[in-house]
Amino acid sequence: MSHQRRHAPAASRLRAGQSLLFMAIAVLAIASLAHAQEPPDLLAEWPICDVTSAGAIAWHPDGYIVIAGSDQKVSVFGLDGSHVRSWGSSGIAPGQFQGLSGVAVGDGGNVFTSEEGGRRTQRFTVEGGPIGLWDSAYYPNDIAADGAGYFYLVTGGDDDMAKYAVDGTEITTWPCHPCFGVDADRQGHLYATSSREVLKFTTAGALLWAVSLDILPDDDPEAVVVAAGASGRVYVSDSGTQRTVVLSSDGTILKWWPGAVNGLAEDDQGRLYAAAGCSIKVYGFESTPVRPTTWGRLKLIYR
Repeated sequence: MSHQRRHAPAASRLRAGQSLLFMAIAVLAIASLAHAQEPPDLLAEWPICDVTSAGAIAWHPDGYIVIAGSDQKVSVFGLDGSHVRSWGSSGIAPGQFQGLSGVAVGDGGNVFTSEEGGRRTQRFTVEGGPIGLWDSAYYPNDIAADGAGYFYLVTGGDDDMAKYAVDGTEITTWPCHPCFGVDADRQGHLYATSSREVLKFTTAGALLWAVSLDILPDDDPEAVVVAAGASGRVYVSDSGTQRTVVLSSDGTILKWWPGAVNGLAEDDQGRLYAAAGCSIKVYGFESTPVRPTTWGRLKLIYR
């Protein structure tokens, strides 16, 4: 007992030193994050409200941005902002939509859409020609498509992610509690938003990591939109804190700036497209982004 008493002051000093170190690191991390709030370079801004309304968006490898508008239309724009074509209206017939909630571009350039109100998925050519229509047992919030011929639905109400073959056959489901947005990268991974977190899965449903979006103290995130690109960056729109957040493929938060959006997509040159209000903004990134430590990551490290 006396041996323990002799070492107690040293242990107390060690704990006090660790606390001071944690506080110093936290202050530096918060300062770094505050410095990282500048958005990337704005390259262009396209007005869209004379054609459609901002919604989910996807990049098409033929050089298009595809928008699923809340006006129940799918619209295609060139990468110079020119309107190419639109199709759809409110209704239940093929080529019509009820609660258009998501859009994705799959293998071969086909366009997939999800309908939360209609509880179904449709598949089109990029010219708007109908290919397939499938009813869903779920209320899909968003849709993603990979390069292997599969598409994925996230269903906030059912707390599931579902994987389908290109003909609409359900392959498997797995828990995602609750997920709101989903996107696929080109390396066979899925990224989903689940309120306060971003999740990374294999396309078979194995969870690889989950990262908190509690960037600063007292944050109350509500992540909805997610996009993954060939650059390895992952983009999230957080309506709770009104931020756009950029992560690396390993879950490190690289950058954030004020402003939440309705849709995000990255092209093959690493440019980011963000749809909100009556416009789509196009951003360019430097080749080597900053990699600050996050408040949430500090809490995990020093818990």
